[in-house]
Amino acid sequence: MMRMLRGLLAFALVYGLTGVAKAQDSDFQMVVIDPPVTGTFYDITTPETPLTDVQFGACLPGEVPSGSGPYAGCILFLNGTGQILDGLQFSVPYADGVVGQTASCPTDPNDIFTNTPTCPADPMDGTFTLSFSGGPGIPASLPGAIFVVAESGVDPTLFPEISVVANVPESRSMSLLVVDVLMSAGFIGFWRRRHAVRVSQP
Repeated sequence: MMRMLRGLLAFALVYGLTGVAKAQDSDFQMVVIDPPVTGTFYDITTPETPLTDVQFGACLPGEVPSGSGPYAGCILFLNGTGQILDGLQFSVPYADGVVGQTASCPTDPNDIFTNTPTCPADPMDGTFTLSFSGGPGIPASLPGAIFVVAESGVDPTLFPEISVVANVPESRSMSLLVVDVLMSAGFIGFWRRRHAVRVSQP
């Protein structure tokens, strides 16, 4: 009888440790998809500027399009920049309900962005940084300007507040233009110095 109790205790201990390991190996998942309805939104008005203190809520009926999910938490956004958004970057603090989890960004039939997301499994410096891009992007006019970010794996009331940065094509073009101008100025300066040396030689 004692031997049987020891065996049951050992089984329970191994099963319990396995369950803990599985819980720690679980992950939360995030997607950016096209919602079928309107609702209450976070309005993104300024590209390249973080919108902070964004909180998931339980997904309401109609927020997740047909064929997607199931998802636990949803956030509705409105592209209020007046420009097409060609990418989004989310910062998720390693806190609250995501502690002990890894991140993943699965494909969804209603994905807005077509590139494979940049979705590191582990946080860096206490933050998961998830990036989505590719395809035609998020339009500046309704109804396409509305989109939903959905998550699974964490109770939305325990998901930490996140921040989002929206990218627009013009800002990247401006960055490239600045680089081009600086490179051109450097080349002209180099050419003038070289030409001045040649002129001054006897």
